[in-house]
Amino acid sequence: MPETAFGIWFLRTRTWEHHVLRVAIDDLKGLIDTPLPVSPVLVDAGCGQGISFRLLADALKPRRLVGIDYLDMIRRGGFHFTGRNVSLPYLWWSRAKDFGLLERLGLYRPQPGKRRETLVNVAAVKAV
Repeated sequence: MPETAFGIWFLRTRTWEHHVLRVAIDDLKGLIDTPLPVSPVLVDAGCGQGISFRLLADALKPRRLVGIDYLDMIRRGGFHFTGRNVSLPYLWWSRAKDFGLLERLGLYRPQPGKRRETLVNVAAVKAV
């Protein structure tokens, strides 16, 4: 999704960090269904500008944090996950026309498979 001037500004605000990134990281932690290894290697697939790196490092204490900005690479990279390990958090600010107001009020529902997601959380495990 192309960034607007508003979007670029918003990514640098405390509101973004506190009400979007922290919520997304808490959501991600809820998807992890196996104990984390001590000092795991963490991959942020779809990292964009890497704004989340500091918060991810604080929350999950990885030994190494790798950022890539493309999602099918997860499976091709040997990782596996199920539907239980995936979520599509609702990001109201990314709905450019009305900031998702109609959707949040229940006045509009996108057709299945037609809602443009701007954030997908996946907790995947590397197959050994």
